[in-house]
Amino acid sequence: MYLEGTSKCANTDTKINRRFTGSCAQGTVPYLGIFLRDLTMLDTAVKDRLENGFINFDKRRREFEVIAQIRLLQSSCKNSHFRTDETFVIWYHSVPTLREEESYKLSNEIEAPCEQSPGRSLNPTVIVTHCPE
Repeated sequence: MYLEGTSKCANTDTKINRRFTGSCAQGTVPYLGIFLRDLTMLDTAVKDRLENGFINFDKRRREFEVIAQIRLLQSSCKNSHFRTDETFVIWYHSVPTLREEESYKLSNEIEAPCEQSPGRSLNPTVIVTHCPE
């Protein structure tokens, strides 16, 4: 992953880079949301077909690049071995699980919604739509 150049190891001085990568634990834990955001933006913002009716291969190429990055990260972690941190496991299992209503109420206490419209229910509502091309 170092060869791809990440912001964590972006330095042109090769001596510093060699020293840094030698002490750096190899591996990457990506945030999947970035990849999903990119794929969603491509799906909604870029048309599948060009104005002349041809397939938009630029869109397909960009989708392929995002998926290829995900596959590269998946294959790079196959050789990783993790030790179980028993202290963390005990703590994790001790954290209380909230029901959806409790979670929503606590979320509103931490960060209140901008405006409450009259008659709005306390339960969150999600509406998923697909934009026509």
